[in-house]
Amino acid sequence: MSTKRMNRVLTQVRKTLLSEAKIKLDPKKLAELEKLTDWNNHNEAVALGCEIVKMPAGVKAMKLLQQLHKLDGGMSPSLLDYRKEVYDTMMGVAHKSLSPEDYEAFQGAF
Repeated sequence: MSTKRMNRVLTQVRKTLLSEAKIKLDPKKLAELEKLTDWNNHNEAVALGCEIVKMPAGVKAMKLLQQLHKLDGGMSPSLLDYRKEVYDTMMGVAHKSLSPEDYEAFQGAF
């Protein structure tokens, strides 16, 4: 996976359009998110979080990041930076698209 491709995906993530409709947080998905975080599977947790807030570009970015993680045999500082960028974008989308109560629960799952 090239850095250029990852940057293109991250650009898509940054350009994610927010819908006016609020997203209802599924308790089963929230429990799964908490479980992934407890298991220190942060890449998969961010991917699931992107799926929950309907951010397909974020899901794609995290799947690509997971492939790079496997190839590199670890999370390099640049991969951690990519994940942080996707996470920050995802949390911005969540803040705008979830109710305050659901956002608090979503944020607490990480």
